[in-house]
Order: sequence, then C-alpha cells, then structure tokens
Amino acid sequence: MRFLLFLFIVFSVPAAAQEIEMEDILQSAATGYSCNIDGFTMRRAATFSDEKARFFLNGVLDMPTPGYGYSMRLDNQNFDEHEYTMIFQKPEGMALQVISPLPIEYEFVAIRDLDVISIDLENGPVDIGTDKIVCRKDI
Repeated sequence: MRFLLFLFIVFSVPAAAQEIEMEDILQSAATGYSCNIDGFTMRRAATFSDEKARFFLNGVLDMPTPGYGYSMRLDNQNFDEHEYTMIFQKPEGMALQVISPLPIEYEFVAIRDLDVISIDLENGPVDIGTDKIVCRKDI
C-alpha cells in the first residue's frame, strides 16, 4: 500500500516541480566573506565534504609601476584561521612611474569552517591604509 501511495505522489507532481537544479543547491551552500579592503571579495565554493572546501580571493591592488607579480606563502594554519604573506615581484629594468592595477586572483583549499584569512602585504602596493588584507566569514 505504501508503495502505491509513493508511486501516486511521484507521478502526480509535475516534472518541473521535481527537478532540483544542482547549480541552485551549490549556490545556496556557498559562503561569503567580508574583507577590510574595498573591492576585495572572498567566497567559499559549495561543498558536500565535511572537511575541506575551495576558497576564492579576488581583488585589485594599486602598484607603483606596471609589471608587478605576486606569489602567496602560507605562514600559519590554525583550525579556523589561515595566515599568508603576499610576496610581490618587482618588474625588471626601467619602468614608468605610474600607478597600475594588479589583479589578485587566488584559489586555495582549506578546512570547510574557515572563519578568517589574513594576508600580510610585503613591499608592494601603493599606500592603502593597511599592511594586511583580512577577510572574515559573514554571519
């Protein structure tokens, strides 16, 4: 009897109502972070893992000349906080002294419940009023 009731429910609901888009599930499970520098964003991609997740940090820093690059170094990894240093590579040779944007796009894997990421800025950007990028999980 229960099986017949199950079949009735399954086949009487319109197919469109039964469809659940995977993208909708993933979007609703994604987590945002607020950063202390305007224009910087960080988000956690949706995950079905209880342990690890993929994170994306994006923004733009103003550099004193064009041609700068950067690399990231993980300095400390606590349960709910990661500390990095962003190391800037100066351009080689002569460079025009003009403020130039450097797009920052960094992707990393960390514990799913990461609350804070802080990034020391080592010898690089034009004065932005801080020497550290800090992003905290939105509540």
